[in-house]
Amino acid sequence: MDNSACHECRSIAEEIAAAYADLWVSSDRRFKDAWIATYKMIGGTEEDFTRAEEILGPFRAASLPQLNFASDETMYGTVSARIREAIMRKYEHQALTGHKIRLALFLSSLSA
Repeated sequence: MDNSACHECRSIAEEIAAAYADLWVSSDRRFKDAWIATYKMIGGTEEDFTRAEEILGPFRAASLPQLNFASDETMYGTVSARIREAIMRKYEHQALTGHKIRLALFLSSLSA
């Protein structure tokens, strides 16, 4: 379904982009290094994987409650309330309308 004309889809995508941009600006170097290492590891080189492993450490098994994005606390630490609310709004809108809010709609507006 083409939802490019849906005002609510655009509004949600813009809010998610703004929330992630604010998180990025307010984050410390360690968080940014981990984020970049993870991004580069996806489809990256052996060197990218080794760097990510050094920064991120070994993966841990997680229980379902630890992965619950709707919770304030996850195994990854505190989730930004703004991001959590925007993502939950996205899920609700998609469920109610059948629209698909694609990452590409808002990732292009993020700046490093």
